[in-house]
Amino acid sequence: MKTQDNNNNNDEDEEEKLRNEYINILRNAKATNSLIVSSPLRRCIETVSLGLFDRINEAKEKIVLHSGLQEMTRNIDGLSLSYEHERPPLSLPMRSLENEFNVDWDSWFDDRVNVERKAGFKSPDRRGDDRMRNFVNWLFQQPQDVVILSGHSLWNRFFFRAYLPKSLDHPGKTQKIANGGVIAVKFHQLKVKPNYTRYALDAKTIFPIVKNFEKKKIKKKKSS
Repeated sequence: MKTQDNNNNNDEDEEEKLRNEYINILRNAKATNSLIVSSPLRRCIETVSLGLFDRINEAKEKIVLHSGLQEMTRNIDGLSLSYEHERPPLSLPMRSLENEFNVDWDSWFDDRVNVERKAGFKSPDRRGDDRMRNFVNWLFQQPQDVVILSGHSLWNRFFFRAYLPKSLDHPGKTQKIANGGVIAVKFHQLKVKPNYTRYALDAKTIFPIVKNFEKKKIKKKKSS
């Protein structure tokens, strides 16, 4: 029993050490060679801006808007609110935080948002899987070792389904990442043969930094 307890403590210590390393990467732009990429939808841009405000504010780091990360839905909330190479207008709740953060958000975003990869209201790739493949190809052309993505629940699930082994039963394929959650994973480019490249997520490296995957809540039927 004593040995088992020590093993459990060691595992917890290692997890906490790894979590702190990831948090340091998120908070500190100088901790590693990293890139911040967001869906062009307003909610994602504002979420990552608030979550990493100190880092982005201090380093004046760019948030790259990439239409390949746009949510996979036909619903109206899956459409961007701006034209090609334009950032979307700020939401009213975001504007209400200007005094708290002591910033003029319009100027702040103008200095820190890169819209070169921002398409129009919807990516020109009509199929979601085409958008994802184009994004992944672009991703591995970037020089950074670490990429911080701000994305959507459906997109994330399709991403895990596409690049985890088909035979693997993993919650990432069916469950959303909790709102405000952060999950780390290693993503590999595999040169199988000339002119043939594959991509794969390393399931063993999937690690919850903040929150985790969450099961869909089942609504209880009201008794009459």
